[in-house]
Amino acid sequence: MNCSRSTARHAMAPRFADPDWDDIVALYDVLLLVQPSPVVRLNRAGALAFARGPATALDEIDRLAGSGELDALRSYYLLPAARAALLRRLGRPTEAAAAWLRIAFEDHGAPRVISVTDPPNRRSIAVMERLGMTVDHEADI
Repeated sequence: MNCSRSTARHAMAPRFADPDWDDIVALYDVLLLVQPSPVVRLNRAGALAFARGPATALDEIDRLAGSGELDALRSYYLLPAARAALLRRLGRPTEAAAAWLRIAFEDHGAPRVISVTDPPNRRSIAVMERLGMTVDHEADI
């Protein structure tokens, strides 16, 4: 019921940023009382990102992960994806990129990752270099 209310509040808003995110967080709080689960806790953290900012949401995810409350989500792809997205929103591109690379290599078994950027994009190239990626300035993809 509360999950439906949360979804309805979000769906009825004219724009993504318009829902009352504090109200949605409160609905998740009620849902946790009747149906506590790691997925509901993670979804609540997602709502927190919009209600109180990405730093609050990242702190909540890290607190839940550290307490073992998200142990059941260790292989749930949205847990590391949520962390990576929050890190990006916080302006921490190297940590965000490292989190996305862990998803690619550890969760999906990717043998390699190719990143493409415009040669003048020094900021992206700097992130790739900090991650230990090889930059091929001559490659034409």
